[in-house]
Amino acid sequence: MNKHLILKVSLALFLLESSFAVSQLEKDIEKPDLLYRHSSTVVGQATLMFGDSEEAFIHNRDTFKELTTLIERVDAYSNHLASSLKSTLSNGRVVNGEKVYHISSLMNVYHGISVKFNELNTYARPSGLSNFLDVHNKVRFGKDLLWLATYTKLYKSFYTNYVNYYTHINLRKIIKNLIETKRDAGQIKIDELFVMASHVLESENRSKVREFFRAYVNYKEKVLNEKNFQNIIELLFFEIDKEGVIDSILSKNLVNISNYTFTDSLMSFFGKVTNAISGIFGNLVGKVRWRHGYFYKDKYVEEKLIKNLKPLDILFEKTPFALTDALIPGHFGHAALYLGTEEQLKEVNMWDTKIIKPFHKDIRSGKIIIEAIRPGVGLTTLEKFMEIDEIAIVRQPNVEKDFFETMSIYKRALDQLGKEYDFNFDVETTDKIVCSELLFFAFGQINWPTVYILGRPTISPDNLAELTFYDQSPINFVLNYWSKKKGEVIESDINELAENIGFVKNQERSTSEKPSFDKKEYKCRTVVDKKLRSGSRRSRRIQRRVCAVGYERKVYNQTESYRDQRNGYFE
Repeated sequence: MNKHLILKVSLALFLLESSFAVSQLEKDIEKPDLLYRHSSTVVGQATLMFGDSEEAFIHNRDTFKELTTLIERVDAYSNHLASSLKSTLSNGRVVNGEKVYHISSLMNVYHGISVKFNELNTYARPSGLSNFLDVHNKVRFGKDLLWLATYTKLYKSFYTNYVNYYTHINLRKIIKNLIETKRDAGQIKIDELFVMASHVLESENRSKVREFFRAYVNYKEKVLNEKNFQNIIELLFFEIDKEGVIDSILSKNLVNISNYTFTDSLMSFFGKVTNAISGIFGNLVGKVRWRHGYFYKDKYVEEKLIKNLKPLDILFEKTPFALTDALIPGHFGHAALYLGTEEQLKEVNMWDTKIIKPFHKDIRSGKIIIEAIRPGVGLTTLEKFMEIDEIAIVRQPNVEKDFFETMSIYKRALDQLGKEYDFNFDVETTDKIVCSELLFFAFGQINWPTVYILGRPTISPDNLAELTFYDQSPINFVLNYWSKKKGEVIESDINELAENIGFVKNQERSTSEKPSFDKKEYKCRTVVDKKLRSGSRRSRRIQRRVCAVGYERKVYNQTESYRDQRNGYFE
């Protein structure tokens, strides 16, 4: 086979792969969890044979081919996710919980793939330049090419992800928080992943590898005419050259790989100081309560709630007898997630899943609510939760009909157990979370309203609740009970709750089946009063602020990408 024919075959293979890759990417964007499962299967089945036999080499070459198909598929999805994340951030939006989950899942996937590539790289590692690419030793020559091919795959993947994620300050913040979260959970493989990435990308290692790639370029023309090798090495030539990284590796102008230690340490320092101060203050005021809640140990109210509650309902509470409630902006002071009873979980086919099984004992003992409070994220009973004066329930309708999404919500919620309370209220951190962030991450596909405070994207219980009153909202109002004294239960309708959250009913848009609301907002502007002046000069007019109440329609819209068209964004 001459080199011109090889080039034609390579081009045909590349075009065929490209067409398939586009189709596959669309499927992965729609159901990325299937990609993660497939990756786990491929990595688990990828085996390595040791030795210098041709059989071992061919087996390992075929393993390399399978892993190559996988890493290219994962890289394509990772590139798409990075573009989507940057678009979200550049438009002033916050990365939602689902996308944070996907970043975390990709880190796990890349760890498994990288370990296998490193095993192949170790198997094929040459002893030195003196006998590198010896055309008289067919197997050794193939192993040398395999070593180069595994390096190019890892180099391109690591470097592309470094540029996509790590050089972007907000994405790097999420990455580093995910690293801390995984370390706190005892997942040491995250450190293994970054050791592998650092080894491949660090300048000293790239300088050593460069000499071998220079030898490869020098020998390539000669080797392509050696017909004895075509059956076992043609694929490796194609894969090495396809990545387009050889010029980058051979260049002496190596791109600097930085860990951004100083910048991130400075940001982390101020974040820790703020968290510590807020934590001390929060723990002090959190203990100040001057009575029990009116619904505390009220069996009648508990029974009414149990009849209405469904798995994955979102709970809001108000405790006006606690000092923290007065200091949290908005109407509600806390939010939590209802998991469901054993019977309810069996009805939605969740009870025997691997996600719920570890919590059978807790749920049977009545711990059917997950919440983030000052001691951290944990499970609690409905009785303990009812130390309140008011409760509201909202629901994502028919979520239980999508079993795949139901499992994802439970997993994302229960993965938060044990995490510390986030006194910074920053939704972009993952190692610590506050009550509303628990729902933010659990219902990751929903793009919740957020507010920037001191440069941090935050979300309060009222931010969660207000989404109920957006047109085309993905969540619905269920009920709202409150009381002014012990033994009393007042049931409010959606209009009364809307007023408490800062919304008013729009009579023109509302129908008997579906009410529509506007958000009540105070809008101010600076005006120059021409009738009044300051001082002796007529040009010195008095400026004053004029404020008025405005009403704005909020719509949960569909925009941006294919996946976002399903899940929506705010207007």
